[in-house]
Amino acid sequence: MRPSYQRPEDYEPAERLVEAYRCPRGEAFTVTFAVDSAVPETWECRQHGLYALRVDLAASVADMHARGRWGVGRAPQGQPWKTHLEQVLERRSPRELQELVDERLGELAAARDGA
Repeated sequence: MRPSYQRPEDYEPAERLVEAYRCPRGEAFTVTFAVDSAVPETWECRQHGLYALRVDLAASVADMHARGRWGVGRAPQGQPWKTHLEQVLERRSPRELQELVDERLGELAAARDGA
């Protein structure tokens, strides 16, 4: 880590707010935000890759679940991260991807042969 050349007396640090989150697998963690920032309702759990719900919202989610307001009869579950390949495959077919790879390899070979 690089040292900071700013002296603490030269600036006023932003006020901070610490929010607690809990993932569907029970992992609890905190995230620090600036007081004037918008605090998200969910945050990705580094341990499990699932979306964690802010702890202060957990009571309201449990209440909504008890009343059956989710429409599916249970509280929403966190979703694991999608890999880069999964995200790409949502936008392009394997055939399109192969065409792009072949085209790019041809460009690289032409650049190498021309250099």
